[in-house]
Amino acid sequence: MAKKLAILLIVLFFSVCAVTLGYFYFFTTFPNVEEEINLNEAAVKELRIRQTSGLIHVEGEPRDNMQFTVSKIVRPRLPYFATGALAQIGFNVTPQTDALDINITAITSWRGDALVDMQIMAPPSTQVVAELGQGNVNLINLEAGISVTHRGEGTIVLANLSGNVSVVAESAEIRADFIGGDQPVKIDLRNGNLLINMHNPQPGPTNITLSEGAAVFNFHPETNALLTYTSTGTVFVPILSETTPPRPSDGNPVAMKIGQGGAPISIQAGSADLTLAFMTENLPENE
Repeated sequence: MAKKLAILLIVLFFSVCAVTLGYFYFFTTFPNVEEEINLNEAAVKELRIRQTSGLIHVEGEPRDNMQFTVSKIVRPRLPYFATGALAQIGFNVTPQTDALDINITAITSWRGDALVDMQIMAPPSTQVVAELGQGNVNLINLEAGISVTHRGEGTIVLANLSGNVSVVAESAEIRADFIGGDQPVKIDLRNGNLLINMHNPQPGPTNITLSEGAAVFNFHPETNALLTYTSTGTVFVPILSETTPPRPSDGNPVAMKIGQGGAPISIQAGSADLTLAFMTENLPENE
């Protein structure tokens, strides 16, 4: 009898331990653990970034080198796992001819959730090619071309870009100001929301594809372009008539000349809701 009772107590003890450990593992949130890396690299013509998750922020400013601030971030399942989870985050910088390759691997595992926030200050003439699995991308004040491939969910912010723009995204919110200058712009978004403020009255060739979600385009009041758009969602086009309310579209292509005509702007909005308007407030002085 005593032996059976001892066995029962041992089983009960380990059962309680397992339940307690499981509770902490699955339901308790522990503080994030971070490790920061700061480094400087010589300026290059092209910056190539491959990152699994987190933030890619590249901003141009007058300088002769590139400054990196990299934060490795882990939300551990248990505090004991934090060190091991941080050690699993890979951060590799490989110089190439006129380029710099950056490969960042931060994968969620049984130890916890991992991501990397990377901020880079670079010369405005730096060309950026960025591939991100999950997270956010900010590209600001860059004069050379940019290319973004985004395979997960997140936000893409593009501002003050005067070179070619190419974006392919799976599911994202894209906000763009001062992009492309008079250079080509191509954005392919499968699902999400798209806001583009086209400040240049003489935009370059622009090709926008969106399958689902919503898209808003604000044009400069003196824009000259040839616009073609399609959508099977609700369409609001105050650039034609501000008195016409939003209405469902039949999906047939609509072509129009804005101003005196100019570069082609193609918007294929799929089933997304579409708004085409002129800017009325806060027009910049440097337009």
